[in-house]
Amino acid sequence: MKFINLVTLCIFFLWASSCYNEASNFDIAQHEMNKFGRKIRYSDDCFLVGAGGCFQDEQIKVFDLTIHSKKLLKIDQARELYLKLMSDFAKQVNNNQKVISYLPDHCFLLKNIDVFLGLFDENYDDPNPPHIANVFKTKSNTIAYNVYDYNSDKYMILEKETFDEALNKLKRSNEELYYDFVESFNFKIDRECISKHKNS
Repeated sequence: MKFINLVTLCIFFLWASSCYNEASNFDIAQHEMNKFGRKIRYSDDCFLVGAGGCFQDEQIKVFDLTIHSKKLLKIDQARELYLKLMSDFAKQVNNNQKVISYLPDHCFLLKNIDVFLGLFDENYDDPNPPHIANVFKTKSNTIAYNVYDYNSDKYMILEKETFDEALNKLKRSNEELYYDFVESFNFKIDRECISKHKNS
């Protein structure tokens, strides 16, 4: 009887092992986004409130992050925070070869991430202009900065800019973050400039 029970137990474990699959692309992506959420809570006083994306054909095509922060920022400061969050997530992904293997191009590109950054006052209300209410990447691959107009009770786009335009402004205000960003996203710039910057 004990022998029969032992055989039955072994068969069960063999069946369970055959049914076990490695973590899916969805699970891996969720783990990476949750890890980032824990990081930015302490490093940037930001909160990951939404995490999703596009996980078709056993790939990770897009990471979709919704991040909130209680910060009153004008457009230059909002730009820096937005690009820093994108750069930091890209660096984290680039250090995980398992995640990279699921990306369609096997490298992390701008098309692989969408970030919506919501900014609030201390009461968690939309701030008054000129403070930015939210920043996001549009379908045309530009960065949009919204303010909230309490008179019309609507969000209004204060400014749109391409990533190249945003990076040119960033280079003048925060050169270190500029180089971090362009390297993280494999931008086609002078590699010698990056090398000199790292060694300076």
